[in-house]
Amino acid sequence: MRKALYVVTAVTVIGLAGSCEFFMGSKDLSGMSEKNVTLWFGSGTEASQASRSVLPGGMINSLRYEVELRGPGGQVITRSVPAGSGMVTLTLTLGEWVISARAYTPEGILAGMGTLAVTVESAGTSVMIPMKAAAFPAGYRGTETANGASFNLRYVPAGSFQRDGTPANISTITKGYWMGETEVTQELWAAVMTGSDNLTSPSGFSSGPASGEIQEKRPVETITWYDAVEFCNRLSAATGKQAVYTLTGITRSGGASGYITAATVDADWSRNGYRLPTEMEWMWAAMGATAGGPAVSATGYSKAFSGSTGSNILGDYEWYGVLYSLGGKTHETAKKLPNELGIHDMTGNVQEFCWDWYAAYESGPQINHPGPASGTIRVGRGGIWDNNVSTCTIAYRDYGAPNNRSFYGGFRVVSAP
Repeated sequence: MRKALYVVTAVTVIGLAGSCEFFMGSKDLSGMSEKNVTLWFGSGTEASQASRSVLPGGMINSLRYEVELRGPGGQVITRSVPAGSGMVTLTLTLGEWVISARAYTPEGILAGMGTLAVTVESAGTSVMIPMKAAAFPAGYRGTETANGASFNLRYVPAGSFQRDGTPANISTITKGYWMGETEVTQELWAAVMTGSDNLTSPSGFSSGPASGEIQEKRPVETITWYDAVEFCNRLSAATGKQAVYTLTGITRSGGASGYITAATVDADWSRNGYRLPTEMEWMWAAMGATAGGPAVSATGYSKAFSGSTGSNILGDYEWYGVLYSLGGKTHETAKKLPNELGIHDMTGNVQEFCWDWYAAYESGPQINHPGPASGTIRVGRGGIWDNNVSTCTIAYRDYGAPNNRSFYGGFRVVSAP
């Protein structure tokens, strides 16, 4: 029987916080009587061009795959593809095939799965395999690299929680997302913003770290909310993701270059690149999400600090309460204990920009709420290195003009489909 080769030149897992895809390309195999079939995983030019992944990039090459192909005459072919090998070669006859694939992390956690019917012909075609994402355990750690600088993320599962003292005020987040394990560091900022029109070293605390601490690992600060948004887009580009934000009418401090003092910013929530968390995403992660708790958290909003159990000590978890005049300063990230999700410094060190315009909470249940449609000031969350205990609570809310800069303010990123 005449056989033909169907070559898949690239397969990459895309989008593990919602939906993901395998990208598959092909070569023209017409006129050939018999060929091998090669499936490639997580590599190749076509894969990188098509990638829209929200899976931290450092995890892509660590995944192993279990593949099953069912073809003409009841043929069944199964293959295990080890992490790092990136390919498997098979021989398929012409006809209809159903390809099923599952991706697993090194710990054996299911990362994604998908099935596609393919017609193997004498000439190859290009197809997309839609993958259903699997939810990761709360706090699962992923690693990403941007322009040589690595950073870690933690998986925050979907869930519901009471956002204040009113029982009816329930916020629901329907999809899990990845959040920076730490605030954006000066090292990561420089790696991403080098070559941009913005400042590569804006921080007020650009020297003089505390004894034993690494300067580049301190959080970036003295940036505007607009600068943080611009950083998110550049980080998305550096990691092969879709830009969430569109910035127009940009005004910079130095004319053609410098920090951003004004802009119009629109968000496309369907994209899965890096962005600022919404206030509710920040709050859900700060309270530890569902890690070790009920499906709906009714008391997380009242925690004294991120990671609080009611009996542990704030100073073990957060930098706070030392005035600048008394030597107060920012500190290297992740030097204190993390919260239940493995996230550090959420209610201390620097205050963190959120996406939302600031306003009083709306009443009643909300689902995936991005905040008010308009406003003049943006939400800031978390305690500050020189502020008092009351600002370290989960419930504490602050705000600032989007063009304001100070050595109190920084941010962390999230990525979601």
